Amino acid sequence: MRQSAAAAPPRDLAPLFAPASVAVVGASNDPGKYGHWISAQALAARPARRVHLVSRRGEPVLGEPTHRSLADVGDAVDLV
Repeated sequence: MRQSAAAAPPRDLAPLFAPASVAVVGASNDPGKYGHWISAQALAARPARRVHLVSRRGEPVLGEPTHRSLADVGDAVDLV
């Protein structure tokens, strides 16, 4: 008979369901794009979590500064 492998420890799902920091890649000022709606919703969740907006243009989105890439965030991000 084959021995069963030890049960894996449960995973911490807090970063998925209660992230301390989120990044919105594709943040946009255009109300017709999902990047605009998601950015607005993420910003509304502050101060419960840090929000980083990522836009390749680098222009402010919804009056908030953006990063040109996720690598430019320079902070730990739980959920993208």
